[in-house]
Amino acid sequence: KSCVTTYRNTVYGVRIMMLTSISYLIVLIPAIIEKGAPAEKQIKDEHYPALVGFIVCAIAFFAYSLFQVFDSNATTVQEMKQFDVKYKKWVRAVGQKIAKTDNAIKMKFEEFDTDKSGKIDKTELQQGFKDLGLMLDRQQINKLMDEFNVDEDSETLTEDEFCNAVKKWSRM
Repeated sequence: KSCVTTYRNTVYGVRIMMLTSISYLIVLIPAIIEKGAPAEKQIKDEHYPALVGFIVCAIAFFAYSLFQVFDSNATTVQEMKQFDVKYKKWVRAVGQKIAKTDNAIKMKFEEFDTDKSGKIDKTELQQGFKDLGLMLDRQQINKLMDEFNVDEDSETLTEDEFCNAVKKWSRM
């Protein structure tokens, strides 16, 4: 197996370049044949092959230039599609991790919310941390409640407030 990957566009580019090289030979062959002939005869005999060779070269060069422009656009589009696929995979992976994290936080919120009110009060928060092995005093609990409580009820944390608090703690 070869380590060289040949794409279809590479083959087309090579063919166009070979056509350009062949057209150069159209110009060169009469010059080789007429090498020893007088200058006027060389000019007369080489005139039409040189013109044909020049036209073929110009057409091949133009075709190759167009091919390169379209090929580079196609490559750019292909790279953008590959990036988009990678980005979507990344978003999906991150989304799944966040969903798992959010589910874990939600489960922990439900464990802390012993009275199932949908909110965690200071006593529940202190007990929940104690169950996790974190002994916080009343002053520390009050500080946490004040820091993460965004609604008017300063005595409890909603699930969103608890989730935001845990995510902020996890980034510290």
